[in-house]
Amino acid sequence: NWDDERAWTILRRVRAAMPDHGRLLIAEPVLPDTADADTINHAALENPYLTDLHMLVTIGGRQRTRAESTALCARAGLRVTEVVPLAQELNASLIEVVPDTVA
Repeated sequence: NWDDERAWTILRRVRAAMPDHGRLLIAEPVLPDTADADTINHAALENPYLTDLHMLVTIGGRQRTRAESTALCARAGLRVTEVVPLAQELNASLIEVVPDTVA
């Protein structure tokens, strides 16, 4: 939920401290790649795009799509291996990240 520069700094420091066989689990909302009526109007969830906008306006942070999270992690020397949606009422996913030993 941090802006890109702060999130990158955190991930870069985690990568520096992590062994090559380490694994990082991030519990974070993951925005859908595209907005459709089901995403925006789903009664069981708060609109993820409004939450993203609220974060941007109030604290300067943001939520990301899977592609945006993958790119941010890659910039920090990490590789996303899996994204697993958690229970719908949690409105989050578990993002599994490992060191990118090729980076």
